[in-house]
Amino acid sequence: MLLHLAMLVLPAAATALILYLAVNEKMYAQPWRFFLYAIISLILVFLFQLSIDDAASAIAKINPTFHGLDELKSALTLVNIVVGAFAGAMIGAAVTNRSLRLNSEKLRSLKEQEQCCRQELDMVKNALANLVLPNAIATLGNANNLKLAQDKMMDLTLKLQDLLDEQSKLTL
Repeated sequence: MLLHLAMLVLPAAATALILYLAVNEKMYAQPWRFFLYAIISLILVFLFQLSIDDAASAIAKINPTFHGLDELKSALTLVNIVVGAFAGAMIGAAVTNRSLRLNSEKLRSLKEQEQCCRQELDMVKNALANLVLPNAIATLGNANNLKLAQDKMMDLTLKLQDLLDEQSKLTL
């Protein structure tokens, strides 16, 4: 009985080991590899299942008393369960890794926009400080430039706040 059980579990354990060893470091950076590998595994096991079923039905037509493929069908059922579990895990990993990569890219983009916005805001502050000189007489041109600089500073401040709000929504 123990030998019989080992013969049923051995193909499933070998399949699990093969699937485990086939995963590599590139799959984390390229999640589509997880997904592709899971789909290929499912298709191969499904095709193998179909071939065993076809062979069993052909043998049953030739010799109805032969039941030699029943144990193989049982072992294949266990292999199907293992491959299905691994495929589900790989698809889950692919989805998770892709969402993490997209999140990182979006955060990086927002940080770059934030940095540019802060630099531009600093330039406007410096320009504004140069326009408002102590004891300076405000001319119409200076007043107009002052108003433009203040408006630009307000726009940049609002943009910066929007960028920071969006970043806070994306961080964990």
